[in-house]
Amino acid sequence: MKTLGLTDVIGPIMVGPSSSHTAGALRIAYMARRLCLAEPKTVEFRLLGSFAHTLTGHGTDKALVAGMLGLATDDLRIRDSFDLAREAGLAFSFVTLPDAEYDHPNTIDVRIVDAAGNAMDVRGESIGGGAAVIRKIDDIDVRITGESASIVVRQRDEKGVLAHIAQSISDEGVNIATTRMYRERKGDTAYTVLETDQAVGAEAKAAIEDHPANVAYSMDEDGIKSLAESIRKDGLTDIPMVRRKPDGGFQMLSGHRRKAAYALLAKDDPAFGRMPCRIVEGVSDDQAVTLLHTANYFTRELNVIERAKATQALGIQVERMRAENPELKGVRTAELKAAIIRNQTGRNVSPATIKRQEQTARRVEQGLTEDWRSEAIEGNLSDTDIATLAAMDPDAQARLYKEKSSANAGKADTSKLIREAGGPGAEAVGKLVAKALKTLRKAAGAADGSAVVDASQLDEIERCVRDLRTIAGSK
Repeated sequence: MKTLGLTDVIGPIMVGPSSSHTAGALRIAYMARRLCLAEPKTVEFRLLGSFAHTLTGHGTDKALVAGMLGLATDDLRIRDSFDLAREAGLAFSFVTLPDAEYDHPNTIDVRIVDAAGNAMDVRGESIGGGAAVIRKIDDIDVRITGESASIVVRQRDEKGVLAHIAQSISDEGVNIATTRMYRERKGDTAYTVLETDQAVGAEAKAAIEDHPANVAYSMDEDGIKSLAESIRKDGLTDIPMVRRKPDGGFQMLSGHRRKAAYALLAKDDPAFGRMPCRIVEGVSDDQAVTLLHTANYFTRELNVIERAKATQALGIQVERMRAENPELKGVRTAELKAAIIRNQTGRNVSPATIKRQEQTARRVEQGLTEDWRSEAIEGNLSDTDIATLAAMDPDAQARLYKEKSSANAGKADTSKLIREAGGPGAEAVGKLVAKALKTLRKAAGAADGSAVVDASQLDEIERCVRDLRTIAGSK
């Protein structure tokens, strides 16, 4: 027995001869348009399967353009959609691909480009009765029907992002019916699709748009309180950045902790009800993420993992730079990341430092037990301590942590315990290299120029030192 839905029996109120090839096509374009944050300037429709053979006969072409303009299926202006698009400054084109691969016979790929050059690729399927499903966004498999109130969030796949989105909606009193998250790779771009019992209001959307990627940085209550007191006492030393949104509002790029601190201060002092911000224009979504991480890289509150995540997140920008400029393919990733930070902030950080910090973060996340990981995140361990611990097996780390806790050891004593646990070789190498480093730093600072050692060379020497200590500690 086959179960029939209403769309199998009752077609939509529509203009045009076909619910699948007219109304369904319009629906695909309409949903694709709603997924764009900015006004589209050019759109290319790539028609697959049956659509490749019915472009004009069923009015599919006019329906697609009408949907991109936001027209409803029963709007009599559908027949004039070409002229309306030209008046609106929307350039459109059609490509028929009868031999292309597809999963559903009624498939359309839509490529949308806005005025800033941001592009989005959307694949939709017309499933009958004027209904449609979005199946792909930028090569990420999704499923969006638009049948009920829905919100789609483009985000970075970071810990805590989903909780941030859900909390923003819950704070507005909106109940979430279903939640699905789609991603291609862990830690990369992802899409969260939420169906809700009622429409999500502007306040919740603004909270989500504050920037989902920012949840990679700590928003702990005590830290915000401490920052608030610092602002109350010394004022705002670093001005947050925002970008202008197409609807006239603003989206925060960096300064989320400062915003939270201002909100806390405003509870007692209305003077903190407004926070000064620097407006940056013409910033794409990818550039927004880049600005977020480069700006936050120099924030003192970042822990060892957060600081590394700030540079790791620049990997997407690096790959795009290499794709656009083949000459950069031979340039090391850390060097390109350092260049991005310098261009965005005007501040210098050596490639060796970036590489070292990312290596240290990997050791914390992958090589330390939970107890020692907490110590590292709280800033109680040096890079050398972390490297030495990561060379130990979990049981050895557990015994050492128990010894540290029993002795109620402070930071200096903890480092001594770790060095001693690493073996006499680790301690001996450490002392020898420390002396060598001291000599090199003196030479680098000599006024007569008798020795010249730049910062990157020193960073490289320090990296080698840490590796030597790790090797010594593993024996």
